[in-house]
Amino acid sequence: MSKRKHISQNTERLLWAMSAGRCEKCGRLIYQHPLSKSIGNFAQIAHNLPVSDNGPRSEYKQIDETKSIDDIKNLLLLCYDCHKEIDEIRPNDYPPELLNRMKSDFEQFIVKATNLQRIIPTIVLKYSPNLHGQRLFVSGIQNALFPDKVIEKELDITLKNSSFFVGDPKFWTIEEENLVRTFNRYVEPEIENYTNGFINVSVFAIAPIPLLVKLGELLSNKRNIDIYQLKKVPSTWEWETERNDIYYQISYLQEFRGSQKIIVIFSLSGEIKKDEVMAAISWDNSTVIEVKTNLKPYDDFLRSKKQLEKFIQSYQILREQLRKLGNLNTMVHIFAAVPISIAIEIGRQRNETFDLPLTIYNYANGAYEKAIVIGGIK
Repeated sequence: MSKRKHISQNTERLLWAMSAGRCEKCGRLIYQHPLSKSIGNFAQIAHNLPVSDNGPRSEYKQIDETKSIDDIKNLLLLCYDCHKEIDEIRPNDYPPELLNRMKSDFEQFIVKATNLQRIIPTIVLKYSPNLHGQRLFVSGIQNALFPDKVIEKELDITLKNSSFFVGDPKFWTIEEENLVRTFNRYVEPEIENYTNGFINVSVFAIAPIPLLVKLGELLSNKRNIDIYQLKKVPSTWEWETERNDIYYQISYLQEFRGSQKIIVIFSLSGEIKKDEVMAAISWDNSTVIEVKTNLKPYDDFLRSKKQLEKFIQSYQILREQLRKLGNLNTMVHIFAAVPISIAIEIGRQRNETFDLPLTIYNYANGAYEKAIVIGGIK
């Protein structure tokens, strides 16, 4: 057996630091009593390879005599219960290779969980105007940001205490004007004048599609923007693990070369009825395009960042096609049943210099109405 030395104070401090003051088996805080919650040193230092030839787990005795039994690589910081379980109650269940892996996994987890250099400061941008007569408040943000981001500041650019809602003749004018003014007054300076390195912006919005597209357009020349998607089941802003089960299809329902009018229908979160579009705008001498997924449209399909990124890739292809179909005077009429994040990206991907102007329609009371015009002559 290798000679045991007294565990140095430096080694003990390192062990506490590497475990972040938690039991390396169960994760319990070991500077706090589990029942009384009083503060103190309730840790026990355990050896992986045993100290003596006839003590606990002595069958795993040290073979290499050149190694110190009290080297930090052979030590674990444990609570009383876990130490007793490993040494006395179930010693055969904890061979050295298992304890080594347990120690390594836990200490690597602590590094990742406390690596402040990896935590991104973010400005949280919230927007939730009146929707169908009521305002839906944005909540649950922190869970969506953890563990990658920390909130630097929250900016809510919603028009407060507004009595206007969808269906009111003045709604779109008032909300668009407020959105632009508030963004330029509060958001733009925060982004442009940020001095602590680069700034990330995390966008959480619940709004009618035309206003979401407008919000996206205001963010179009900004970098490091992350758009979040509110899911219904379960109700959360958290992205799920990456899914690759979806792709987007661009179909030409009607093509007319030299048209000054292009109609684009996004049937993603719902099936848009063609007759309702025709009731809002004539298809004569128009190019009509529909964008769908390989799945049946439903309102909660967008679950992962990967699915959103795939839409952006497809939409960039569509934008190139639109440029070739028309000129800067050709109006693109947008009829969209899409998730929040996709609506924002439709606006955010727009290049004011090269892309065609957009008219965004809103669906209410069984009919489409012109809501917001982006670019061109309004």
